[in-house]
Amino acid sequence: MAAYARDERPGPTEVVVPGYAVLDAGAGRRLSGGLELRVYARNILDHAYPATPDPKSVPAPAGASS
Repeated sequence: MAAYARDERPGPTEVVVPGYAVLDAGAGRRLSGGLELRVYARNILDHAYPATPDPKSVPAPAGASS
């Protein structure tokens, strides 16, 4: 889990970004010698948050498993 505080002091080309939290999870298992299986889930709660403080930015990608 990562939490980010509200950015109260944006740069001259940025906007104020609200605080947010992102929940990720992962697991792995070694199957044999050099073979390992890993599964990740990102942004499990599927919250939208800004990708950057740039005023023209788009929301970061939604949660996905890989």
